[in-house]
Amino acid sequence: MQNLFALLWATVTLMIAGCAGSTPIKSLRLPPVTTIEGTVTQLDDKGFTLTDDSGSIFVKAMLPDEKS
Repeated sequence: MQNLFALLWATVTLMIAGCAGSTPIKSLRLPPVTTIEGTVTQLDDKGFTLTDDSGSIFVKAMLPDEKS
């Protein structure tokens, strides 16, 4: 029972810590869902590239009803 409680506590703590603020792109791990911030450095019809001091990531834009 103590092991289950410890595992649950660790999971909740990690989830809260992972969602507490912005994460550098080089440190991004999904899930949990995380807020990332940066500068859009390239656009194309499928998404955009977001860059910060640590690197860049391609964000695929999937809007409902094929809106642009």
